[in-house]
Amino acid sequence: VCQLMHFLKSKFSNLRLRNISLPGITSSGFLLKLKLNLRTRFAVRNAGLITISIGGNNLLRSTRCNYTQINNRVAET
Repeated sequence: VCQLMHFLKSKFSNLRLRNISLPGITSSGFLLKLKLNLRTRFAVRNAGLITISIGGNNLLRSTRCNYTQINNRVAET
């Protein structure tokens, strides 16, 4: 996110950027935030451009258990 923001600022100096992400938030968490948080809805509603990169935390959470199982198997050999 920060790299994209810096890139866009370097190309368009008068651009106003706002990052409304939260560390560790999942896609369902962001959807809930969008439904319940007036500031988030206002920001999205009034944006000229929206970029979305979501799902990485969902993926990491689902693989955490598998990594533990893999590590345990490796340790046993």
